[in-house]
Amino acid sequence: IRDDLPIKEWVYGIVIDGRALAIPRKSLPDVMPVRINLSGTELLVRWDNEAENIAVTEVASGEPFPVGIWSFWFSWQAFYPNTAIWNPNAP
Repeated sequence: IRDDLPIKEWVYGIVIDGRALAIPRKSLPDVMPVRINLSGTELLVRWDNEAENIAVTEVASGEPFPVGIWSFWFSWQAFYPNTAIWNPNAP
């Protein structure tokens, strides 16, 4: 079991072309969208306070990204042990 995050930390998990990414809820700003690149796919990720959910859009098409899942960290990393974790402070 990885200890990068607390075991019951909420993460939003995305998998593209076999690469997994966990986006911790607490790291998303409440207002500004963030741009994330996963496997060459540019995504715009925004926390929607009104819906209390995450909105993910594929930048190239402008369409909603169809697949993602909310999970506790312990569960996500059990299925995707090599998952990356999105860090807003990473270069």
